[in-house]
Amino acid sequence: MLHGWPPAQGGGTELYVEALREAQRQVGWEVGIFVAGRDAQAGRGLRRSFCDWEVERKFEAALQKERPDIVHVHHLTGLSMGLPVVAKKRGIPVVFTLHDWWLSCARGQRVDRWGRPCPGPEPRRCAACVAPVPGLGRLGPQVARQVGRPWVPIMEEREASFEVLKKTVDQWVSPSLHLARGLGVPALHLPLPLLRPFAPAPPPPPGPLRLLFAGAMIPTKGPQLVLEAIQTLPRKKFQLRLVGPLVPYAGQMRFAESIVGQAAAHGLTVEQRSHAEMEGVLNESDLLLFPSIWEENSPSILREAAAMGLPVIASDLSGVREILPDVALFPVGDVGALRQLLRAELQRGRRRLAPRLFPSMAEHRMALEAVYGSVKANFLR
Repeated sequence: MLHGWPPAQGGGTELYVEALREAQRQVGWEVGIFVAGRDAQAGRGLRRSFCDWEVERKFEAALQKERPDIVHVHHLTGLSMGLPVVAKKRGIPVVFTLHDWWLSCARGQRVDRWGRPCPGPEPRRCAACVAPVPGLGRLGPQVARQVGRPWVPIMEEREASFEVLKKTVDQWVSPSLHLARGLGVPALHLPLPLLRPFAPAPPPPPGPLRLLFAGAMIPTKGPQLVLEAIQTLPRKKFQLRLVGPLVPYAGQMRFAESIVGQAAAHGLTVEQRSHAEMEGVLNESDLLLFPSIWEENSPSILREAAAMGLPVIASDLSGVREILPDVALFPVGDVGALRQLLRAELQRGRRRLAPRLFPSMAEHRMALEAVYGSVKANFLR
């Protein structure tokens, strides 16, 4: 169960679940998918974004038809927090893998509408952040709190729904330790695998340092930081490649369009590439830039780059440190520090590191099968 499905939606969670389903099917599992539509959030209103009885009725009908042994939840955006409760009422155990902060943050990333890291959920603060009031983002946070007061009870309901969910799920699974701690759930730590094998990158030919930003063109992924950081670097010593989807942020395409314009000013284009093409993209790169400003869970691009032996410069985030504890880090949002690390890499030039090892999808599948077996055994006691 999740919020989208490739190719219409190809974020890290969707690609992981697609690869996991294929791995499970290869060993004879029957795996059904219950997924929100691409425009599932449109016109639903704030309360239905987390509590939707119509979706719950559809899910109950699906359970009646498919009669699964286990329900494995990956994301509930566009669905309803009540779906695990529906499964439990039918006597079906529930496993829930955490992928981001959506359960406690309606925006999913704990970055508020003004682009600031959020210290955590609090109904008045959350109402100011997500109240569906046109132009609210142009107001300061204090004014927005006053405007958002009518939505405080809804955010209190959302918190209460999460508390019910905590008591409903039979086994939480978290790819990162910090996400489970931040959400306050007793999760089994199960790191994510490589979605498919990534061979070590070949030795780089001589030439300028080839920088790569790979991610969605949204502000929380930080492409704007890269474009600002390169402005004073010697252009003959590097090449920059921007690879990632142009997607809306907070319902608007303005940010993505601005990145396209800024890139064009540097003589660059924003490339659209499928995940299947990313190994080739990484082969043609020397340094991955990961300037995200939100507390990421366990980004797949970091594992892929490290498996291929590419150096990485990344924001100092818990999810990054858990995967690559000795990577070059800079304070979140600090363009000057990013630029300083880039200058050091320009001095080193093109290079490769020793490839890192990560779990395979087959190993990950077997670990999850053990989780399913344990959950079913405990459920039947």
